[in-house]
Order: sequence, then structure tokens, then C-alpha cells
Amino acid sequence: MVATDGYNMDLLGELNAASMISKIASGRADVASVPDLIESVTATAASLIKRPDLGAIAPGATADLTVVDLTHPHLQPLFDPRRGLVALANRANIDQV
Repeated sequence: MVATDGYNMDLLGELNAASMISKIASGRADVASVPDLIESVTATAASLIKRPDLGAIAPGATADLTVVDLTHPHLQPLFDPRRGLVALANRANIDQV
């Protein structure tokens, strides 16, 4: 599980840490993939708290959408937006919620 509850409140930073720690601890590059990590903080999290109306962008779903500015220089060149989001982005890149 990946979450924030404290001082920094940087979920993107926590996703990055979860990715790195999982890979180092297991000695495998294929664990904690970007799609799996994003799923863990969206649909899986909603399922765990028994909220089927959360975790997806779909008709009838309750949505809090986060807009991330991926044009920052530290995110360039951006070949895979999801990977850039987890590996390089941080809360300073959040444009609006």
C-alpha cells in the first residue's frame, strides 16, 4: 500500500519511493511496475475501502481529478507519461485538483 499521512503529503514522491524500495528489496526490476503502482493508489485503494464509486474515471463515478504539469524541464524528454509521473514528478508538478 502507498499513502501519505504526515508532513510532506507528496503522493508522487511516495510512489517513487515505493518503486525504488521494492526493486532494491527484491533485487528485481520487474516488481512495482508503474501501472501496478498507479492502480494501487486508484482502483485498488477504492476497492480496499469498499468504495466502487472511486478509483476510476467513468460515468457515475465520484471523481477528484488531478492535473499534473508534465512540461517541467526535469520531466523532459517525456517518452512515457506514466513512468515520468512515478519516477520524476513530485507535488510541485501538480497544477490543479
